[in-house]
Amino acid sequence: MSQERKDRPAIAGAAVDAESGTEGVVDTDKAIFALKVMRDRGLISKAEYERRLAALENKPKA
Repeated sequence: MSQERKDRPAIAGAAVDAESGTEGVVDTDKAIFALKVMRDRGLISKAEYERRLAALENKPKA
């Protein structure tokens, strides 16, 4: 690993989000897309999809 690589900051994690005040903020478009994919693939039921979609409406938006 080069010296340049070692000097770069790591990818921000949840702890940084909590410190910046953005913890719990959801990118709604991405979340809805992910829910649709899970529903379409049969990973979650229609009822679970609707429950999670309703919960997204109560989250702060990115």
